[in-house]
Amino acid sequence: MPMAQPSALDIGTLITGVATAVGTIGAVIVALWIARKDRKTAQTRDEKDQARKISVWLTGEFAEEHRRIIAVANASTLPVHNVFVGYGIAVGAGSPTTRASTRASTATPA
Repeated sequence: MPMAQPSALDIGTLITGVATAVGTIGAVIVALWIARKDRKTAQTRDEKDQARKISVWLTGEFAEEHRRIIAVANASTLPVHNVFVGYGIAVGAGSPTTRASTRASTATPA
C-alpha cells in the first residue's frame, strides 16, 4: 500500500505548532531571566538599606596595644554577622596605614 503524501495543510499545521512551541519556550526563558534579575536588584537594595542603619565608632578606650574598642549600633530589624572594622592612621606625610582592626561576631538589633 503506498504511503500518502502529506498535504500542504498538514505541513502548515506542523510548522505553526513548532513555531508556537519555540515561541512559548523563549517567552518562559525571558520571563525567568527578568524575574531573577529583579530578585537580585531587590536583594541588593535591601542589603544597602540595612547597611545604612549600622553605625560603628571608636570609643577612645584601648583593649591592648594597637587594639581599640569599638561600638556597633544596629538600628535595623535584622542581626549583623561577621563584622570587620579597620582604621587607618596618618603617618609621616599623611599616607594612611592600617594600624589595627577588630572583629565582632554579632551585633543584635537595638
